[in-house]
Amino acid sequence: LVPSHTVAVDYGQGVVERVHVVTITADVDVDGNIVTGTAPANGILDAWVAHEWGDQRSIDGVQVSASGVYTLDFGAVDWNIEYGDRFNIYYHAPRGHRVEYDFWVPSLDLGIQKWRKEGHAVPGGVYVYQINYYNWGNGAAEDTLIVDTLPLSTTYAGDTSSFPHA
Repeated sequence: LVPSHTVAVDYGQGVVERVHVVTITADVDVDGNIVTGTAPANGILDAWVAHEWGDQRSIDGVQVSASGVYTLDFGAVDWNIEYGDRFNIYYHAPRGHRVEYDFWVPSLDLGIQKWRKEGHAVPGGVYVYQINYYNWGNGAAEDTLIVDTLPLSTTYAGDTSSFPHA
């Protein structure tokens, strides 16, 4: 579903309801604990936020301005916005319906592991090891650089990855 679509639900016994999907946007100021965005002019919004592992807060009955702008001050409800928080914003549509917009504040959860084959390196021999990295967060790890310094008197013999090397 995308904004401008209309969804029809047949509840049976001649009851059919239609909801117009509206555009709702949001920009998060993590340091200010504020979310600003756009929604249908003069509308009413409810919102809640939850930390990735538990606690949550809500703000209800937020008036959207005549120009279609709203502000949610989560600091006023004793909430510190963190990377990884999940937000749900609900627009009160006609006839008691609601349109929902949800999003996450992107966060990274990066890790790296280095594994080596059993045994010892010997002069002139080959020493095999593997580097695994992961991102368990919901944000993209852009421009990430993994650096592995080789011991003195060793040379890099190549790898099977498709990543560029410095």
